[in-house]
Amino acid sequence: MDKLNISVTRTIDSGVRPIELKCTPIYDCLFSNVAGLRSRALVNSVDYGTLDPGDYMPALEDDRESASSFTARNLRVVLGALPALQSQARGISLFLLSCPVSLVRRGTLAAEVTRLLRAADPKCAEAVCLSFAPELLRLPPKDLQSALLHIRSLGCKVAVEGFGRADFPMSVLPLAAPDLLLLERDRKGDFPAGMAAYVQFAEALGIQTLAVGVPAETVLRGLNDAQCAYYTPAPGLRTEGRSLYMEKELTDLLSERSVASLAGFN
Repeated sequence: MDKLNISVTRTIDSGVRPIELKCTPIYDCLFSNVAGLRSRALVNSVDYGTLDPGDYMPALEDDRESASSFTARNLRVVLGALPALQSQARGISLFLLSCPVSLVRRGTLAAEVTRLLRAADPKCAEAVCLSFAPELLRLPPKDLQSALLHIRSLGCKVAVEGFGRADFPMSVLPLAAPDLLLLERDRKGDFPAGMAAYVQFAEALGIQTLAVGVPAETVLRGLNDAQCAYYTPAPGLRTEGRSLYMEKELTDLLSERSVASLAGFN
């Protein structure tokens, strides 16, 4: 047994969940109704503490087999939860799951993930949106176009993160457009100057935009005016007297009936 398996076994024996899928609501910009959930996987270890995607994603980018197993594990949990999510909160039609780009480096989605999506209820597969770092758009053009076609043939959507940042490969978008772009703030906490122009550029290509971590109602109004489709709130964002930010582990979200409270936002 290698060191990783020993660490996982020790973590399980300690009662700690090895992987937690933390979920934040996605709202539509027009009415602030819940439209879906964005997840981030945290890896817990009694040896290394809690690792967020910034800690472990580089390793998965170098190991397609591990990337496939990790993503398949998380996808299996999501597909198992979606029927309850969709029945308890009718507006949930989008579930973002972050994935390493190594899953599609050969122009096709890894086999283990492909099998899960092919076997899934079509309504659940349609809600899944696989979210990748901007490096997805730096794949060889034929591999990128092939990967997008393959993922869409399985019924799910593709998102690309980092939209609006200085090093984002904008020129690729007209040639191979994802379904969703995640408009993100810089290290200072600001959205890019000319935020509306970014949203409208994506809209002209038929790509929807999701603004990540909206901090204030004034920003939300600007996004709405620009016809941004979705947003996730920053902690502390309130509209009409209600707090919109929440982050819960997916299984807790279901067991605590927090989905019902999400439905109440609609």
